[in-house]
Amino acid sequence: MPGKLFILGAGASHNDTKNAEFPAPLANHFFTKSLVDEYWPKYEQPYIPKFQDSALYSILKHYFNADILSQDVDVNVEEVYSFIDSGPKVFSSSIRYKQLFWSARQELLHYIVNLFTLSLEIHNTLPLYNFISKNITDIDSILTFNWDCYLETELEKYKNCKNLLLSRKKSMIPYGFSSSKLNYDDVYQDRLHGPQFIKIHGSIDSAICKDPLCIHYHYPFKLDPFETGIAPTSCPACAGSTEIFIVPPHINKSYEIRRYLSLLARIASEKIYTASEIIIIGYSFPPFDLLANIMFRIGRLEQHESGDLELHLKNITLVDPLVDNEGWVNKIRNLMGLDRQKTSFGHEIKFEKFHSIEKYISDSGTE
Repeated sequence: MPGKLFILGAGASHNDTKNAEFPAPLANHFFTKSLVDEYWPKYEQPYIPKFQDSALYSILKHYFNADILSQDVDVNVEEVYSFIDSGPKVFSSSIRYKQLFWSARQELLHYIVNLFTLSLEIHNTLPLYNFISKNITDIDSILTFNWDCYLETELEKYKNCKNLLLSRKKSMIPYGFSSSKLNYDDVYQDRLHGPQFIKIHGSIDSAICKDPLCIHYHYPFKLDPFETGIAPTSCPACAGSTEIFIVPPHINKSYEIRRYLSLLARIASEKIYTASEIIIIGYSFPPFDLLANIMFRIGRLEQHESGDLELHLKNITLVDPLVDNEGWVNKIRNLMGLDRQKTSFGHEIKFEKFHSIEKYISDSGTE
């Protein structure tokens, strides 16, 4: 029996932390003086310079005319990362100080990890994530695009979420299979129709090995709670160097980079197809997420065998302040096939829109 699929974006975490001194930032709000002052890496990472001396500050000020130390700036973190990551690769002959870009890249990733790791300690009330955790069932799944672990802190409070959390741990255990011929995909297919907790863009509580020949280059390993946000000094499989596993926020996001991401994308696509209800909260379907858009379109519109027709999607719920934007809503309707649902699915699909998370919770009829 297919269940619900919750699809969560940055807006979900931002809304759940909006009353805190430092809410989880949206893409255009990462570079504020207050956030940088609070979360720029300090004592625990002494090799990262002070922000005013950093390569990232130099690049923001010079190339984006964004002097954070003077005022908050409206600069998209995805655009910044695309610039510092792709610039030296594509325009290598035009960029004289490539080391500046490489240093800025490392500083930005350390800043992102530090922000989500330390802020986790101060957010005690997470109404949406608590609501989802209390009401989710053993046949429901979650697909999140967020790196943070706010949701996990709520899921861990409830026994009904045990299998959901376990599904993510199991997806990171490829031992017993050849690294050159991973049949793990076939094994994981057996778990496809159970609950799945899919963090499609990685997470600050997992790490990968930097050695392409190591099993943990393609499949991450979960960190102990006290290690979250700080990559261990060596890989548990080969003793090589490691780094926190998050898919960086730039236009070259790709599920093809590692087998683990490719596997999660296929599982997510199947969940999008088999779900009886899809609830999308705080995910804006940004143009940077090209492969995510492909995943949604294939998941909803790929031709399946006639024997699967009983797996009907009955309802799509969209929760976002942008629901008043007709152009944005029409984009989602097109991705999900709702603009041609009778032709694509042979039946009507209920489409509900909520301007706020609070309204969605109050109208849900559950606790």
